[in-house]
Amino acid sequence: MIATLDRIDSTTKQFSTGIIDLIDKWPVHHQTETDEMVRYVLSNKWWTSKYAEQTVFDKSQDIEKLRKVCQSLHFESMSHREQGIPKRHTATFEWIFHEPQTSDDGDALWSSFPKWLRGDSSDIYWITGKPGAGKSTLAKFISRDSRFEALLQEWAAESQLLIIRFFSWTSGANTLQKSQQGLFRTLLFEAIRQRPELAILIFPARWFLLQSFNGNISLPALTMDELKVGFRNLLSATGDTLKLAILIDGLDEFDEDRHEDHRGLVRLIRDANAETGVKICVSSRPWNVFRDEYGKNPMLQLENLTREDIKSFVQDQFQLSPGYRDFADTNQQAASKIITDIVDKSRGVFLWVSVISGLLETALQEGTSIADLQATIDDLPSEIADLFRYIWNRTSKRFRAEASQYFQLMRLSQKHKVKLLALTLWFGDAQFPVDFDAASVTSKYLTGAIKSLERRLMSRTGGLLELVSDTDEYTKGPRHVRVDYMHRTANDWVSENWASITSATDPGFDPSFWFVKGRALSVVFTIKPNASNVVELTNWPHVWNIASLIPEDCPDKGILVAVLDRLDHHLVNHMPKDMAHLSSSHWTNRVVSSANKSARLQFFGAILKQLKDSGMLVCAGFIDFSAWFPIPAYLKHRVQENPDTSSDASYDYARILNHLIFGEVWFRNPEARLHLLGFLIQEKHCPPQELLRAAVDRAEEAAISIGFWDPKSQITRIAQIAQITHIAQITHIAQITQIDQINQIHQTNRIHQIILQACENGAAIGGRGGGSGTKGIPIASDA
Repeated sequence: MIATLDRIDSTTKQFSTGIIDLIDKWPVHHQTETDEMVRYVLSNKWWTSKYAEQTVFDKSQDIEKLRKVCQSLHFESMSHREQGIPKRHTATFEWIFHEPQTSDDGDALWSSFPKWLRGDSSDIYWITGKPGAGKSTLAKFISRDSRFEALLQEWAAESQLLIIRFFSWTSGANTLQKSQQGLFRTLLFEAIRQRPELAILIFPARWFLLQSFNGNISLPALTMDELKVGFRNLLSATGDTLKLAILIDGLDEFDEDRHEDHRGLVRLIRDANAETGVKICVSSRPWNVFRDEYGKNPMLQLENLTREDIKSFVQDQFQLSPGYRDFADTNQQAASKIITDIVDKSRGVFLWVSVISGLLETALQEGTSIADLQATIDDLPSEIADLFRYIWNRTSKRFRAEASQYFQLMRLSQKHKVKLLALTLWFGDAQFPVDFDAASVTSKYLTGAIKSLERRLMSRTGGLLELVSDTDEYTKGPRHVRVDYMHRTANDWVSENWASITSATDPGFDPSFWFVKGRALSVVFTIKPNASNVVELTNWPHVWNIASLIPEDCPDKGILVAVLDRLDHHLVNHMPKDMAHLSSSHWTNRVVSSANKSARLQFFGAILKQLKDSGMLVCAGFIDFSAWFPIPAYLKHRVQENPDTSSDASYDYARILNHLIFGEVWFRNPEARLHLLGFLIQEKHCPPQELLRAAVDRAEEAAISIGFWDPKSQITRIAQIAQITHIAQITHIAQITQIDQINQIHQTNRIHQIILQACENGAAIGGRGGGSGTKGIPIASDA
């Protein structure tokens, strides 16, 4: 196959004819050859530029190919940051589209933005300023204002103009919101969405494969190398016929701990800007790495330019307050002084004004005297971090414990890269009953819950956490309202003061339990699942990972089991009736199947599929799934309360053992499974000795069917099998091949030891009773 590909003359107009004919000749079921071809074409060993030049985009014929390309680039939180940035206050920032004002010395206060937009300057324009000065709000405003495009069109002249944007967000749950990979995916997605014909130029190899197979092919996830090449391909298209404008907000928001330091980001932007027909505007805090690169470029320092904007904002906010209007009617001079003092104390930081406006509104509502109001303003710290501390100290002590819980939930969601939804907070509350009547959860109820939670966050956290509503077409309604920090500086302050904040929490509080309960009940109360959306609703690798972290001795273990059982019951009852007879009909199998197809498991995809087809990864019920992931608190509780397996077909301990050994390994190290395996043996719920051997034999059969069976294999080859199908089959292979060194390689892996000893001891352990066969088996109490 590859030799044939190499012989095809890629310089002729019949570039793809030979390969397409070749594809038509082999049977569809030759998956190995297909996979080989995909890897070869995507490896950049096969030159595809001529194909891109000679292929014409036909929207009517290529819509499905285009959808697949866009789907490979898109990620759920792609637009969250821009949507979450506050809109500018009325009439503020208008000065950016006018010529700059001058100082007393006649120097311009900032570099003319219109001049830079319409001109031929090859310099990058830099928007900088203090934290909270409004850089992102300004970037959002200018990038969506019609004058921005009109001025750029003057620069583009007769060429076509393409404008693409990226708004970075260091507090985002998804790492793609703050990484170069997310930058590439967003910019390329925006480019292809606006100019679909660019998909062929940006990803010629993928387009070729989609065209060759008429779109009926599953391609692997985009790699970082592919994204870099795609971005270079886009840049190469600029010049006489295409002008490209790029706006990147928040260079300082990129996660520098992900081997993508800010110097590398600066180099990337510098190289992109060197291309003909490219114009780039960036924003960031005034860190040295950015000041060194852009300090002599066209630029503006935002906090030096917003005094009049802040004054307008404060005046308009206070005019909405009846308390202030009454106050101004009695003493206009004092009222004006208060506004002036607020503007002076803000030092050009919009966030500072936004935070204190709520405090002052409360004081005005309560009829605070002029002297007391002035004293309050005088006491307010000017630095934003000190202001956050001031707000926290003013929070009622009886609310601090609850606020601490919210902050811990927020940190948990950030750590596991999953959104903290508002309804997760609402339904996960310890006071919320698990058996709440689902019929009571109406649209009116959900709207009321969101409003109530909004007030609760304000009173408990002082507004440091707030509700954010996504407005794109995929995420509308209360179900998608999420919780986030009001600003990155709030996140920073909470992290710096973590010990003090969490000291108010009950030592027994477990954010993992709250999170899982809230997420599960959100599905139960707000969504009617079906065969097509069950994976979307429950394919939560990070959520299930959080569930697996709930301590086995959790005092609310019974509630956890009730919550997950109610979720299971809800999903099972809404599955199509014509699928009930299938052994793989349980909804968890769709989650398992989806996980096996994920980008994280792409390398082992074909192997895992065969393991699943062998029956080893079929879930008959949620207890199998709890072993597959695993979720120890649930599994142990269920096993302990059901010693008689004969009364429940779902309690097949041979199958549970299979899932425990061959289940999800990417989020949990073997120690978790080791502990549960030890528990099953110790509690005498493990199957008889022959079933233990049967589980190992099934692993051997899978290894043989996959083509990895070779009694004369070297130790390194056996280690590769261990990576793919886990440890149990290694035990059996080691026994057959009599390779003693296997114990040296896996001497730290006590799963291997437990299974081997269980087999050697002939542990006939069927029910809850006796049997000396388990004596001497090490239990992973120290795992």
